[in-house]
Amino acid sequence: MGQPGRTRVLHTLESQREPARKVPLSGSIHSRIFSLVANASGHQQRSFYRTFSRPVALVFLSAMFTYQVVYWSWLQLEAVETRRLEQGT
Repeated sequence: MGQPGRTRVLHTLESQREPARKVPLSGSIHSRIFSLVANASGHQQRSFYRTFSRPVALVFLSAMFTYQVVYWSWLQLEAVETRRLEQGT
């Protein structure tokens, strides 16, 4: 059925393992878990903005510039069309 060598290896690995540490419970478990989760999400949020704030800002500014160029070009075309209609050409 089982492999005798494998059982021996597993037994020696279990005997070498360190015992689990006991964490003292100061306050409620809920507050400890909440503080750990809040700190982790704060760090993740900070690292996200440090990494992606400049590219997002560049994309936003590029979009605004493109919009302004297209809007100005449209106004120029409207002005040319209005002048030609007034002249009757």
